[in-house]
Amino acid sequence: MLSHLAKDCVVAFTQPTTYQIDKLGKLHIFCGELDIEYQQNTDDFIAIIKLISKGPIKLATVEKHLNTIKHKKLLEEFILSLFELGILYWYMRGSEALKFHKTSSFGHFQEIAFDQILLNNLNETHSLLFNQEYAHSNRCIYKKLPFQKSSKSNLNELLSNRYSSRDFSGRALTPRTLKYLLWTGYGLMQKPTKDRSGRAVPSAGGIYPLRLYFANLNIRGLKKGIYYYCPQCNAFIESIMHDLPCDINDWFRTKHIKYNTAKAIIFIAAFPHSTLSKYGERGYRYLLFEAGHIAQNITLAAIEKGLNSICVGGFDDDKVNMALGLSNRGEAALYSIAIG
Repeated sequence: MLSHLAKDCVVAFTQPTTYQIDKLGKLHIFCGELDIEYQQNTDDFIAIIKLISKGPIKLATVEKHLNTIKHKKLLEEFILSLFELGILYWYMRGSEALKFHKTSSFGHFQEIAFDQILLNNLNETHSLLFNQEYAHSNRCIYKKLPFQKSSKSNLNELLSNRYSSRDFSGRALTPRTLKYLLWTGYGLMQKPTKDRSGRAVPSAGGIYPLRLYFANLNIRGLKKGIYYYCPQCNAFIESIMHDLPCDINDWFRTKHIKYNTAKAIIFIAAFPHSTLSKYGERGYRYLLFEAGHIAQNITLAAIEKGLNSICVGGFDDDKVNMALGLSNRGEAALYSIAIG
C-alpha cells in the first residue's frame, strides 16, 4: 500500500509528535493541535511512532519493520492515515531541485552588487538586437502595431494601475480586506467539482501544494503575530508558537523597502514534495509558476482596494522559514508580498 511512494524517499513527522494511552486503553496521537484516537493494535502503532520519531527515516527502513509484523496491512493503513491527516510527510533525499532551492537561498550566498546603468544599457542593447533580428525575418507578418488602447473593463484598469510601490499608502487595512486579498490569491471561488478545483489560480496536476501565511504588523482589530490562511474555511489561524521579530526588516536582504511601515506581509510557502513526487525535478518549476499566479492576483486585488504592494523575493530563507514554523513541516517560503 506504500508502493506509490518513491523507494528512495524519506519519511518524517510534520511537527513534534507524541502519544498517550488513556484509561480506556485507547491510543491518542498528538501533533500540533490534532488529537487522533486509535483503538486497536496500539503496541504496533506505538512502535512505528517511535521508529519515525528518531528523525527523518528511509522508507525502506519502515517497510523492513512492517515485514516483521503480523498485522502488516493494518499498520500500513495506519501509516497512510497519518499521511492523509498531515501528520506524516515524505520527501526525496538528494533531489536536485531541493538542492538548488537551498543553495540559491539568501543566507548561503551574498546578493551580487551590480551597476544599474550598465544593466540598463545591457537590456537596451539586447532589446535592440532582438527587434532588429525579427524585423528582418520573413516570418514577421505584422511589422508594427498601434499602441494598445485602454478599454473600460475593470481588469484593464487594474492592470494599468498595478505597480510596485516601496512606500505604503497609509490606508487602514482591516481583517475583512486582507481576507479578500488572500481569497483572490488562493481561496475557493466556488465549490470544487470533479472537473474544476474552484480556485482562482491553476495548479499542476490540481495538487495545490502552496500555503499562505502572513505577518500582521498593523491590521486594525487583529492581534499582531503570525497567521495561516485556510482556503477551505476562508479564515485566519493564529500561530501561537511563533512571534514577530523586534524588527521585521531583519527578515529581508532587499533593504530599500520600509517593511515595518507595511500593514501586513504575505508569505507564499510550498510543500514541494507533493509536486516533486508526481513530476520529479521539473515539478519545482511548477511551484514557482503557481506562486507567481497567486502574487499577481493579490497585487491586483490590492490595487482594487486602494492599497500599495510590492513583491519581494529577497528575504533570508532560514529566518523566515524558522519564524513561520515551516522547516519542521517540510515547507519552504518562496515569495512575499508587502501590503499597505
